[in-house]
Amino acid sequence: MMDNKDKRLLNYIQVTIPNSSRPFREIGEKVGISEDEAIERTKKLKEQGIIRRFGAIFVTPKMGFASALIAAEVPPEKVDEVVDVINSYNLVTHNYMRTHAVNIWFTIMAEDEVMLQATIDELKQKTGFDHFYILRSKKVFKIKAAFNLDTDDDG
Repeated sequence: MMDNKDKRLLNYIQVTIPNSSRPFREIGEKVGISEDEAIERTKKLKEQGIIRRFGAIFVTPKMGFASALIAAEVPPEKVDEVVDVINSYNLVTHNYMRTHAVNIWFTIMAEDEVMLQATIDELKQKTGFDHFYILRSKKVFKIKAAFNLDTDDDG
């Protein structure tokens, strides 16, 4: 169960991470807790699955990387096996299952187009699925989503 300190921490860190040598000290100051407590609470929330990911998001094409959203039609009896193969790659950044005939959706980010294509080819070989839908973005839209967690205090 989250208390008000957890909620204040989440309200803050979902929109701002200080770019400093001691970001948790600054976070703690902003939400009224110590640096150590900010670190421990963040770890706890991550372990509990309340925080799914903690890290920077980069505009990868501007950094010279190649990426793609890939979808596949995987029979239900093969989903676990295929997902295990896909998730074994560090280049896979997201992997989702959908309730649709095209049921596995994942993204790959690679150093360049050659590595991206080689990874896709290897995944086809390892999963036994010859056809993936490879979807490339034409324009990137980033939507800021922040959830205000009500607190019982003025923090």
